[in-house]
Amino acid sequence: GRRDGGDEGRSPARATLAVVGAVAVILVALVVIGIQVLGGGGDEPTATKPNQITTPAAQGTDTTGGTSTTGAQPVRRGDVTVSVLNGTTTPGLARGVSNKLQSAGFKIGTVTNALDQSRSATIVEYAEGRRAEAREVARLIEVSSDAIEPLDEGTRVLAGPGAMVVVTVGGDQNTGQQP
Repeated sequence: GRRDGGDEGRSPARATLAVVGAVAVILVALVVIGIQVLGGGGDEPTATKPNQITTPAAQGTDTTGGTSTTGAQPVRRGDVTVSVLNGTTTPGLARGVSNKLQSAGFKIGTVTNALDQSRSATIVEYAEGRRAEAREVARLIEVSSDAIEPLDEGTRVLAGPGAMVVVTVGGDQNTGQQP
C-alpha cells in the first residue's frame, strides 16, 4: 500500500492526452470528409468542358466552345441551379434577384436570408467546376468579376446541396429596386 504521487499525476495526464489524440483523429477525419464532399463529384463534369479552368488565351487552340470570340462560354442556363441569399435586411431583395435569374433561364434553388445580413456588396460563389456559370450569373445581375469566388462550406449548407452557384445579395442590388 505505498502511495506514490507520481503515478496519480501520470494517469490524468495520460487520459487528457488520449482525449486530445481522439479529438485530433476526429478533426482529421472531418477534414478528409469535407474535402471529399467539396472536391468529389465535381471533377467529372469539368472533364467535358476543358475551357472552364484555363483561360482561352492559354488554351489558344480550343475553339469548340462556341462561335463567339468575346469570351462567352457555353453555359446551359436550364441545367444550372442558383440559390439566392439575402445578405441585407431589405425584404424581397433576394426574391427580386432570383426572379431576374429565373427569367434569364436559370433554375432557382433555395431563396432565403443569409446568416450575415449586413453585406454592402453582392457576392457570387460557385461550386467546384462552376466558375463559368458564376460569371454568367454575375454578368446578368451586374456584379463585377472580382466578387466571384469559390463556395465556402457555411454558404453551401445554407444554399442547399444542389446549388451550383450562390448569390448573396448585398445592399448594392437595392439601388434598382427603390420606388
